[in-house]
Amino acid sequence: MHFTRAALVAASALILACTEHVATAPPRDDEPSFRRHPTTTSSTIFSDGFEGGTLAAWQDGVDPATQQVLTDAAQAHAGTHVLQLTYPAGQGAGWLTRFFLPGYDSLYVSYWLRLDPSWTGSTALLGLRGSRTDNQWSAFGKASSCPTGTDFFATSVVAGTATNPLDLAFATYYPGMPSCTGQSAGPGTTTSYASARRLTPGPWHQVAVWVKLNRVGQSDGQQVIWLDGAVVGQWSGLVYRTSTILKLNSLMLDAFAAAPQTEHAYVDDVVVLAALPAGVTLPGTPPPPPPAPVATVGVTLNAPSLTVGQSTQAVATVKDANGTVLTDRPVSWTTSNSAVATVDASGLVKAVSAGSATITATADSASGSATLTVAAASVAMVTVAVGASSLTVGQTTQATATVKDADGNVLTDRVVTWSSSNPSAATVSSTGLVTAAAAGSANIIATSEGKSGSATLTVSAPATGGDTLFVDHFESGALGDPGRWQDIVGSFATIVTASNEGIAAPGGTKILKLAGSGGAISHFVSTAATSPYEHLFLSYKLLRTSAYEAANKGVRAGGIRGSVTQWGSFGVGWGTSGSCPDDPNNVHQQEFMFAYVANDQQTFALRTYTEWLDELKLTTSPPTCGGAFAMGTGNVPQATYFDLNYVPSVNVWHQYEIEVQLNDVGQSNGWQRIWVDGVLKVAHLNVRYRTTNGLKLWAITFDTGALSGGALYVDDVVVMTQHP
Repeated sequence: MHFTRAALVAASALILACTEHVATAPPRDDEPSFRRHPTTTSSTIFSDGFEGGTLAAWQDGVDPATQQVLTDAAQAHAGTHVLQLTYPAGQGAGWLTRFFLPGYDSLYVSYWLRLDPSWTGSTALLGLRGSRTDNQWSAFGKASSCPTGTDFFATSVVAGTATNPLDLAFATYYPGMPSCTGQSAGPGTTTSYASARRLTPGPWHQVAVWVKLNRVGQSDGQQVIWLDGAVVGQWSGLVYRTSTILKLNSLMLDAFAAAPQTEHAYVDDVVVLAALPAGVTLPGTPPPPPPAPVATVGVTLNAPSLTVGQSTQAVATVKDANGTVLTDRPVSWTTSNSAVATVDASGLVKAVSAGSATITATADSASGSATLTVAAASVAMVTVAVGASSLTVGQTTQATATVKDADGNVLTDRVVTWSSSNPSAATVSSTGLVTAAAAGSANIIATSEGKSGSATLTVSAPATGGDTLFVDHFESGALGDPGRWQDIVGSFATIVTASNEGIAAPGGTKILKLAGSGGAISHFVSTAATSPYEHLFLSYKLLRTSAYEAANKGVRAGGIRGSVTQWGSFGVGWGTSGSCPDDPNNVHQQEFMFAYVANDQQTFALRTYTEWLDELKLTTSPPTCGGAFAMGTGNVPQATYFDLNYVPSVNVWHQYEIEVQLNDVGQSNGWQRIWVDGVLKVAHLNVRYRTTNGLKLWAITFDTGALSGGALYVDDVVVMTQHP
């Protein structure tokens, strides 16, 4: 038979890793009963059941117009996917090529084929090509060319002979062929074809071919065709090559034909082995000798020493007792210390941590190894970011450092030291907490292993315009001193020396400790004798310890209270009748509100905990409330959280600020805002706190609810008529 094909472009093709496993399926109702060859063995080098839904495993010839992977279990031989080849009238369905480089001296290929029940005509089926090991394309574009023994050879299985268009036959190119077209018979032992070698349209058939190359100088090459497990064509005594520069190194699913009508062929479960399947013998020929046992395995590492994060390829050389390299043996890889280095099934080694590890390759019962040394990566770059690039005097922000190696990998185990280029303007703690000291600018510098990075911070003088109503740094006096904390509930609030608590005070030596359960302290910015306010600003610093976080759910500390009378927002219990600001039957017969800085009860994310007229109620009959986080459906309006998942760090002082403006009566124009370390985090706008001008802002309160353990620490409490 004579098949032609345009020369293919000689370009380097990427070898794709085939990950599909083709399982032997039970016989289908529409396929004949016969002894099928095994579909996978230990010598499997490629398989594709098309279960991935693509043709990504094929490196040349893919044409979506004529080749489609169908998702149809009824059509597939096994699984749920099958390759459909469409032959337009007068044309073929193209080809698909897979390379096996550098190549093999023996290849066995099996696939399952089904033709349309109405199929007519002939077609090419399977092709195995031999190219030079230094040129994978040397066997392509050779139609009507005779091989020389060092340039190429090719063997194909085709359907189409003088006896019938669906009888199987060889089409082989070999040195010394009588004419430069594919030969179905030739030198050596005359090819014997079985009388029953015909494909039947409709059912599935298993078509297989095995090619074994000749030894150089010998006429001992052979090729065999099986149909449904029976040998239907055998040709031995062939010379494919005169040099080992030629290897079997590509498979072609070939659909070259001139179809008399538009028709389809279906392909499934393609398997390529480096040797005949176990148990398969050839009529009239002795079984091949057993493979030579592996005698030695040598292992080399492309790089015997790495730094953490790098990788290298391990290479195994397998030899028999005569020193002959064996290329067809599976190799398994292990590492003696996976905490230092890992190795995958292909021998790719990755450095994990400093130390040494032995990388071992095993083939059959022989092993070899090489030692890898891993060093810790050196710091190559340090970058610095600050939470806020501009502060006013007294504010703080957190600086963070990112340390990377030369490959850009982040190093999390390195010591970082902090410094300020201008401590008079801004200072920085050992943990990167930056405090604005005076107007000016400073570079906040992080250094690790001699490498440094910095970020610029600008400090402004405090804005003027707001009146200061109350300040407490807890440096002198008791909480109950006149004019300070007029309402102290319980004994959980005490003034302590920071160093005795193992804490560095943000300023001075004393701080407020909140420990215990069921208490609160309040300061009244107004009393019955003075006028209350419609706008208040509260600032304070708070530190949450790890022990506190482990023992408690959430934080409620630092809030502003408003009501019609001085005590109208106090004594309103969670979820009790009369606990809603708009309930005319509440315990004080008046409207009230409060707004606290809080943390979520599960994640400690920053929240505002607020009572206002249009909040979501716990129950409606009777109406009961308990304060709301002001972000869920049912709250009118919902608050805006600029970072819904922001969690202030533990064991670090953070500055919290909350400002409240009451609404005008008859309008929903009240608001509150919350800042952390000078950065606006929450804005609750268009709020309706009141329906009467009688509701005013009276007090600030620190109320932590039910503490289960640990402690909160507070310092530098400031109350002003507006944000500075």
